[in-house]
Amino acid sequence: MPDTEDVVINFDDDLKLNIYNPCLGVVCRELYLKGTFENNVKVYLKQIVINGMVVLDVGADMGYYTILFAKWVGSNGKVIAFEPSNYARSKFIGNITLNCFNNAYKSDFALSNENGPTCLINPGVDSRIFA
Repeated sequence: MPDTEDVVINFDDDLKLNIYNPCLGVVCRELYLKGTFENNVKVYLKQIVINGMVVLDVGADMGYYTILFAKWVGSNGKVIAFEPSNYARSKFIGNITLNCFNNAYKSDFALSNENGPTCLINPGVDSRIFA
């Protein structure tokens, strides 16, 4: 598999996720091989995120948790995902479209404990490389 190719995986029975190349990082490698990431976190969140809720996903990246949340809250709920990185947000938008969710919304800005402008360094694929 070339370094630049992404892969579409199936997960959580009926969901799809276009992930970054699994050769480049632990998160996508785990998703590719096991169809899940942080399974203990996922199991816990599934117990507290219920139909009709409004959920915020801060730092949504490619949208793994956003997609799970959108499924769990159903059409009566809403997921608002915050992702300031253009690199990650484009993948996120594609994944929401891939799963046909109408209850997930993106926000292009970052959340912080401080007011005012800041500089976001776009790590790109390098942030996903773990030797």
